[in-house]
Amino acid sequence: MANPSLQELLNQLKDEKAKNRQKAVQGLAQLGNPAAIPTLAKVYEIDKDKRVKEEAKKALTQFRAIEMTAKAAPTSGSSPLKTVRLLLVISLIGLIAGNVALQAGILDGDEEKTVYTPSNRQALIQQVTASFFEIRQDADALKEEWGKIGTEGGTLDCNRTFNRPQAMTLGTVDRYTYPDIATLLSERYLFALSILDISFNQWDEFCRPNNPLPPGVSDSITNSERLNTILASLDALQDSMNTVTNNPVPTRNPEFCCTIPSDGQGGETGSSGNTPLPLVTTTPDINATPLPNIDYATHILALEGLLNNGEFRLNDLLARYSSIQTTGFADCTNPPGVDAPYALPPDQSGDPLLNQAVLMVNSALSSLKQSVDIFNNNCTRNPQTALQQGVAPANIASEQFTQAREQVNILKAR
Repeated sequence: MANPSLQELLNQLKDEKAKNRQKAVQGLAQLGNPAAIPTLAKVYEIDKDKRVKEEAKKALTQFRAIEMTAKAAPTSGSSPLKTVRLLLVISLIGLIAGNVALQAGILDGDEEKTVYTPSNRQALIQQVTASFFEIRQDADALKEEWGKIGTEGGTLDCNRTFNRPQAMTLGTVDRYTYPDIATLLSERYLFALSILDISFNQWDEFCRPNNPLPPGVSDSITNSERLNTILASLDALQDSMNTVTNNPVPTRNPEFCCTIPSDGQGGETGSSGNTPLPLVTTTPDINATPLPNIDYATHILALEGLLNNGEFRLNDLLARYSSIQTTGFADCTNPPGVDAPYALPPDQSGDPLLNQAVLMVNSALSSLKQSVDIFNNNCTRNPQTALQQGVAPANIASEQFTQAREQVNILKAR
């Protein structure tokens, strides 16, 4: 008997019996066709049978191993293994962009009632506090290191260890139940981490073996300014943390959280949970078919309007910083404003490429707002502080606007 084809195995995943679905997952793993990756990822998310989920996880891990082998092996030109990297969890990029991990329930034999269980609130607050502490600790340590440059005999201590914290994310149930904690982990928090990563990237570059170019005074100044913006963000976040701890907003009943249609195949529904997915971020598929229910024209028009306004206001802000640098005086009249982040309605957020474009536009707006706030708070009384602390996030915003426009253009071209 001939081995089953890819399509036959995919069809078998819809079987009511868990044992048959498990065999289908094993068959897809043996087949090794990367086109099955998005479906396997979905099975891992939504199948309620533990055995099927475990097989799906093994299969995804197998594809991940292929990807890592491809990255480690020297190649020339295009390799078929790059397909694995491109397809790896494309179906999950929308969830990753929103820092969401979905775990929907497919009924198998005996029906089970879905239970939505949020994490312990105090435990989450402790984790957030620990994350803030690690960011501040690294920012202080890096600032100390960069401050050595320009002093007599000052060099970076490349053997120094850091926390290098990763972004803390909440599962869908936690985001729904504790909206105030979710707000803590949004723009300012992600901005602080992104600035920290930039400083670490420069640190790693200067500390790599046999690097012939030691850091200079300008590198020290630039990174010190960046780290000051992190510390300012953390100060603002600490005020919010105090509010969350002492005056929490009413939590929402998780019973009403996260019921979603599975895929239109039979009308099954599932629930969003807090189980993290075993794979990491990937690039959205630019060749994916646009979804018929999404009003792309309206979203693209809105995103382009935000980009045009943001770039205009950024140029205005940079001109004001230039004036401070050349004359010592600041033009504090009619400072530029910043548009609110763009929010996709829930029924319009199913396209990973669109989600990515919105995320990048909002990141650029967040960096611009950081710089505008610094300028407005210091313009009249201390313009030099505005210059020293505000230029770094403005430059980051400039890079982010460029990347966001490229992403929107890709969306338009598709």
